[in-house]
Amino acid sequence: MKEDAPHNIASDIGLAIVNETSEDSKEEWNVYLLNFKEKPLDTVLISTKGTGFIERHAIERQPKRHSIPEVPAQGFVKIESIPFSFLNFTNEYWVSYFEDHALYDKKYIFLPESVVKDNFTQVPFINKPGIMLK
Repeated sequence: MKEDAPHNIASDIGLAIVNETSEDSKEEWNVYLLNFKEKPLDTVLISTKGTGFIERHAIERQPKRHSIPEVPAQGFVKIESIPFSFLNFTNEYWVSYFEDHALYDKKYIFLPESVVKDNFTQVPFINKPGIMLK
């Protein structure tokens, strides 16, 4: 039964949205998964979705699923780039991974208008300013 299954909440991981410059000198916003653990994360699955308004029209981001074979210990991986217009959306990331043969998961939500310079912090491992949820 579902209620009999253990619910393991992920710890020592985080998500960050970082403003960067692409190779062709354009501004881009990238979402990263950070691993603060002393060992790599195996078989990471991430589900993303977003909802918001553009010019008073309700918009729903197409849900995406990402699979990452491994995230290095004390390291990071890029999940996706998101358009600037989607930063004012509620962006939800559901992260699941296996550790010691058990499944762990956690939901991260970036609220509308939370990705502003006043909220920036220095993101560990990436060493760039951005918004981080842990």
